[in-house]
Amino acid sequence: MKINSTSNFVDDAMDLVSKVSANAHEKTIQKIKEDGRPIEQIEKFLDTRIKNDPILVRQILRVCFSAYTNNPINLGVLAPTSEGKTYATVQVTNLFPTKDMITVARLSPTALIHQNGVLIDENGDEIGERSEKLFFDIMKARKGKDKELSRELEAEYQELKANAKNMVDLTHKILLFLDNPNPATYEMLKPLLSHDKHELLYKTTTGDGSLRVKETILRGWPAAIVCSAKNEAKNEVWPEIQSRFFITSPNTDVKKYKAANKLTADIMGVPTWAAHIHTNSKDREYSKFFVAKLKEYIITLCQDDNNPIYNPYRQKIVELLPNTQGIDMRHFARINAFCNIETILHAKENMKIEFITNQGIRHVSVITSLENIDKSTEFLGVISTLAPDKVNFFQKVVKELLMENLDSYGNVKLQVKLTSRQLADKYAEKFDKPTTPKKIVENYLEPLVDEGMLESEPNPDNKKQNFYSLGADLTIHNLSDLKSTIIESIDNHPLFIWLGIAKLGRLSRQNGKLTKIFDKDGTLNFIDFNKKIL
Repeated sequence: MKINSTSNFVDDAMDLVSKVSANAHEKTIQKIKEDGRPIEQIEKFLDTRIKNDPILVRQILRVCFSAYTNNPINLGVLAPTSEGKTYATVQVTNLFPTKDMITVARLSPTALIHQNGVLIDENGDEIGERSEKLFFDIMKARKGKDKELSRELEAEYQELKANAKNMVDLTHKILLFLDNPNPATYEMLKPLLSHDKHELLYKTTTGDGSLRVKETILRGWPAAIVCSAKNEAKNEVWPEIQSRFFITSPNTDVKKYKAANKLTADIMGVPTWAAHIHTNSKDREYSKFFVAKLKEYIITLCQDDNNPIYNPYRQKIVELLPNTQGIDMRHFARINAFCNIETILHAKENMKIEFITNQGIRHVSVITSLENIDKSTEFLGVISTLAPDKVNFFQKVVKELLMENLDSYGNVKLQVKLTSRQLADKYAEKFDKPTTPKKIVENYLEPLVDEGMLESEPNPDNKKQNFYSLGADLTIHNLSDLKSTIIESIDNHPLFIWLGIAKLGRLSRQNGKLTKIFDKDGTLNFIDFNKKIL
């Protein structure tokens, strides 16, 4: 490249950058055409690293993306040791920007408070620049031997510092616990996980021996993920924490272990120069690229505390789902949270509407589709207050053993009493892996008894052994038919959507004007609601 002047050099450099950028964009578009939507490509890559656990992958992935919305989801991944909960979580979170991750092994009650933050004044504004300017002004005054000005500036500087608070911003952060926090930490985190207030003030004493009070503000809400091998039901604060988390577990199918061992064999037994055998580095880089782009898009949609979702089926879901007990509200909130993040992740393919406020502010809202609802219910599976592996044990081990004891009417005999040995043998038969009665008691029977699904009583002939019998059935909401049930309850599906949009525009007329509708294929429709529909 011949350079005649600085101007020519800059022009040529910018032209080269433009060509490189255009080429990269073209490659990205081609990859999307060949390998599917960005979220699908991320999932496919993770499926090569986390074997036979697609539901867990998709759950963790969506919880991480929820950090960039205004209502992050909290996730508890509970399972016995060595079931792959931490590995899966780390593999997923490794695709997200390092600066967004706060990863801890065990978190003390005040650890978050002592995170590096920024100093703010009583109005919540950062004081960094003002503090720095005052410092240099003081140095300048001293150099000029202006003692009076120096004293005034120093007094202002000290007052600014004395009234300042440390602020740790958790907005768009993913808080990952690689081990269960202690009860005191859970207690401290409860208001944060509940999303009660956007800012929480904590007062602690400084660690310099002066016993001065340090004030720290935690601002924003992270998406929290807890990996735990403990029976959390024994934790005295767990019932309150449980209400703030969506609980899940890894797949415990024996086929998963063999597939995982094959991958481990390749990772540990193949030299680095042949690592392409088990790892596609380009797919990894594309996955990280797509995560960054989706993050950027989600933040843009949700900026200024904007809810970018319009769910035309929301009231239908209210009617169809149970509304008879307090826990139903928790389930309903979780369904909506996953529906919303699924809607945003597929915003490019979904219908969208544009609303212009009376102040001229433009809002783009994404319309939830039946496909988004269907996918969300697939990822949620069976909603329960228990971890899925416990529910799975109840369904596939306990109930199958009970089914072997039917009365003359074909019903399970409620008085049937099972031992941990019987259940351990059935577990080994069902999942093709050995276990012990002790592990069955600790990992499954105690949580099921605590939940009221099983009842326990001592064996009168053996004080070291308990009998287990059927207790109250767990209320399980199987959501797999939600999509079809919604369709059956709607007479004219396309018209239902349009009438919903029209009503939304009419009810919001005093705030601005609904101006555009984008179809699924991106087609733009300019709408005059006053004439066309209303």
